[in-house]
Amino acid sequence: DGNLILEEHETRLTWSTHSGKYSIEVDGQVVFEGVAKGSVLEYKFIYNHTKGCVGDDSSQAGYTRMRIIACRKPPVRSSTNFRCYEFVIGGRVFRDLARNNQYGEDFHNEDSMDDVGVLSSILDIVDPSWRSAGMA
Repeated sequence: DGNLILEEHETRLTWSTHSGKYSIEVDGQVVFEGVAKGSVLEYKFIYNHTKGCVGDDSSQAGYTRMRIIACRKPPVRSSTNFRCYEFVIGGRVFRDLARNNQYGEDFHNEDSMDDVGVLSSILDIVDPSWRSAGMA
């Protein structure tokens, strides 16, 4: 019927930076568990929120590409507001997505952090061209 239904979902990363063990949950369901090697964790997956399951083929209808990137600590030459983690949904950084509040009004998750030449996100290290491409 053309109506857009907005639903809120929760994705959670639990990561022991000591042992490297991590798990990713979507809406309370563990979708992946593993061990990160080194100081950077990156995991990509596709998820269908309607069916509540992980997919294995990104061309499947109704599935959204997800990407979680995190680091143990900020690099030496980073901004004071360096983001050690990012969540990318369908190629867009979560903090850049508009959200609806309880009154139906749009607002942004956080202030933009576009300090040119300063590392302000783990994406600046893992995917340096993400800003110019407009996606991650």
